Amino acid sequence: MFIGTYFFFIDKLSKNFVDENYAKFTYKAEGLVMGLSRANQGISPEILTHTLKGENSSYSIVNFAFDGYQSFYGKVYLNAIKKKLKDNSTNGIFILSVNPGSFSVQKNMENDTILQMDENLILGKISRFNDNPNYNYIINCYSNSLYNCFLNDNKFSNLIAHSNGWKEIKQQTKEYTISSTEVAQWKNETLKKYSELANTKSFNKTRFNYLIKTIAYLKGKGKVFLVRMPIDKEVLRLENNNWKDFDFEFDSIAKANNIPYFNYSANNANLKTYDGSHLFSKSAKDFSNILSNDIKAYLNIN
Repeated sequence: MFIGTYFFFIDKLSKNFVDENYAKFTYKAEGLVMGLSRANQGISPEILTHTLKGENSSYSIVNFAFDGYQSFYGKVYLNAIKKKLKDNSTNGIFILSVNPGSFSVQKNMENDTILQMDENLILGKISRFNDNPNYNYIINCYSNSLYNCFLNDNKFSNLIAHSNGWKEIKQQTKEYTISSTEVAQWKNETLKKYSELANTKSFNKTRFNYLIKTIAYLKGKGKVFLVRMPIDKEVLRLENNNWKDFDFEFDSIAKANNIPYFNYSANNANLKTYDGSHLFSKSAKDFSNILSNDIKAYLNIN
């Protein structure tokens, strides 16, 4: 009786809004956006597909980046990427977003401990990446009460979780407008948090090596692009002070693998963040258009 009721709630929840990540795990992809929260909130697969594959294309690009430090480059992320892609796909568009946070761990953390940590994150908890409905995801990753299946409610009106995986953050809705005061406050909190993290975290070579392994795998599936997202100039200054050769190193990786490195980190004049690090909806769309056109130009030349 209990098991039947449990699965009734799971099934009903799957037909409503589950959470901001659920849609990422409901179908196979031909192209992927990868990285941490900046890419999750800053790159629209719909715009990429429209520009690169045509308005009426059935080509599927999924935003497979995540908030909350859920998608560090590593063994777990690479295995998830392999399971996410359509079989025998060779025409993929793959955007690998890079920033210092993707390669940082707590100081003195051993690689075995890092792997265990990754296995306890979303991508390590589930085994089914493309089911619709995806009961495996709900059972292993849904952290709220199953009674929410009766609410069909996304509690934050400024957040839109798209079916292609993009997490859109709107500045203004009918219910709420994010004020300039809040933006300034959140940016200060970001600067403070990043300054504190610089004292407790350090670069991890294994994460760096797994980015290279991920590039090598995806090159056999299509075209790969390394991207550094646009951010606020003060946040950028802090990151560059903590990792002075970041752009040189990733440009070198790109050259060694014969792929482009698109560095938009200083494109902060017209692209607005809500906290210094993550783009508002309009700027995310504008940036996605810039990125799409740059990719298109690169593909036309090469």
